Amino acid sequence: MRTRAVVVVGDKFANFGANKDVLTISQLRGFLSLPRELVLDRERIALIPGQGLSDGDVLEVSEKAAHSAVRASCDLSRWPMTAARAQKDLSHKHHPRNTMISVPRRLNDDTYEIDVMIDDGCELMGDHQTGQHLQGMMIVEAARQAFIAVTELSIDASAVYEKYFVFDSLSVEYKRFMFPVSISLLCTIDFMEKTANSYRFRMHIDAQQAGDLVATIAVTFGVVKYKSLSRIESTLATACLEKYVKATTTPISENAPHPNTALAS
Repeated sequence: MRTRAVVVVGDKFANFGANKDVLTISQLRGFLSLPRELVLDRERIALIPGQGLSDGDVLEVSEKAAHSAVRASCDLSRWPMTAARAQKDLSHKHHPRNTMISVPRRLNDDTYEIDVMIDDGCELMGDHQTGQHLQGMMIVEAARQAFIAVTELSIDASAVYEKYFVFDSLSVEYKRFMFPVSISLLCTIDFMEKTANSYRFRMHIDAQQAGDLVATIAVTFGVVKYKSLSRIESTLATACLEKYVKATTTPISENAPHPNTALAS
């Protein structure tokens, strides 16, 4: 009996699911519910997790396949292939569905490898998907979480104070479309500087899929104590509010343009 690899994706990637050798999670649930006599013995299906699956989906497939009447037709040797999803102290996300990365794997002093793990229920998947490829902001958010996770693993373990990340610049260059199969991020620390009250970082990430470089992301940022930045933030917020209120309450001459004209147009 030959074995055919089939990628399983979340239901929100239904357009991609129309391709050969792809099943949505709902289609897989239906297959695993079939009676034995409806399934031919000509091939086995090797299930491979794609994007859009929750941790619960992955566990459910393992359990359901083990007790399915068609379990002889399923090859679970590659399920799951994914690493553990990063915990919230690394991703800075309270809900696991919004964490889009695995726990980083350290390759050397300056480089980490991270898997992209998109859950159908995450905040960026709440609206429609425009075709088969991943929307560009998905990889930006995954990279942002990767920067944070790598920082948490790289800074002095004694720095247990509540941290605040201040981004100075963030740029992305897309090389080609990304699709809902395995994506890895290679995150490299280009520069790190420690001061008495903060850290400074410059990092870049290479996003890779099916052996191709699909996007590059570069970022510079600082990590400071939350209490220190909170005072500065409050001062700036007050100054901004005062300036805004003054501008909106100052009498406007008949010939002067309204401050919100650009917004209105």
